[in-house]
Amino acid sequence: SDYELLDIIASANLPGVVEAIAQRRELSDTVSGAIIDSDNEMAVFQLLKNPRTVISENNLAKIADKAANHEIWHEPFVYRPELTQKTVNKIAVHISGSLL
Repeated sequence: SDYELLDIIASANLPGVVEAIAQRRELSDTVSGAIIDSDNEMAVFQLLKNPRTVISENNLAKIADKAANHEIWHEPFVYRPELTQKTVNKIAVHISGSLL
């Protein structure tokens, strides 16, 4: 359940745990938000690559705010179907022109 996943994310002490959750078949926006808030670079990368993950505009904006320091996120980020023009404008200065 989301509650269990949130608890695991909050207390994850072993490497790879949050990354594995980010790769699950389907994730709610609540769980996506917890992964983003974990500041785990590889977990957010896996989350962005996961096509069955729900990521709200608010959570995409959180990623955009942090994207300058995480180049690995750029390519999967620009391919998210729920990107709004507002979010694209926010990250445009950090992302290669070829991706835009």
